[in-house]
Amino acid sequence: MREFLHLNTLASFVSLAVADDCDGMFLAHLSTVMEKEKSHNWWLLIWVAPRTCLRHLLEQGRMRVALYLAIIAGLINGFSSLLVGWSKYAELSRFGQFSVIISELVIAVLFVIVYLYLVSWVYRLAGSWLKGTGDYKRVKTAVGCSLYPWCVTGVVGTLIFLAQNPLAQRVLSILYFVLAIWSF
Repeated sequence: MREFLHLNTLASFVSLAVADDCDGMFLAHLSTVMEKEKSHNWWLLIWVAPRTCLRHLLEQGRMRVALYLAIIAGLINGFSSLLVGWSKYAELSRFGQFSVIISELVIAVLFVIVYLYLVSWVYRLAGSWLKGTGDYKRVKTAVGCSLYPWCVTGVVGTLIFLAQNPLAQRVLSILYFVLAIWSF
């Protein structure tokens, strides 16, 4: 039950990748639910049962999810940084604006992919010092899956910036605050 209430998503993912399996009736129930659903609902369960969800992904061999989430996180990061700094590029020609957009998105995606591989290597190295049993692919999958809450938080942050209605901005700000704490 502790893992259900655990707010630090990245620590939950990495502790599964580096440590052995955990026990509990609740996690066993969620694992059974995920098997029945054929993992179609992992996008939702990753919020409430990250260990069970990650275990299920690893058992099915879905380790590419980490790379896909890194690409999505990079696109969200690049898009939000473009929105914030767009006034600097408004005077450029259409080709200049297009090249800025493409280069910003490509650089952001590359940065997050480098982050994924570098942080995974550091966590694997630290885990091996602590006698962890997880291999590099498992740790990389855990770090990549920890980007999912960050992606959702980034989308909500971008919606705050785009919202014109003050009430919508307030509601989205509260949601952003809650999601930012949860994804920390």
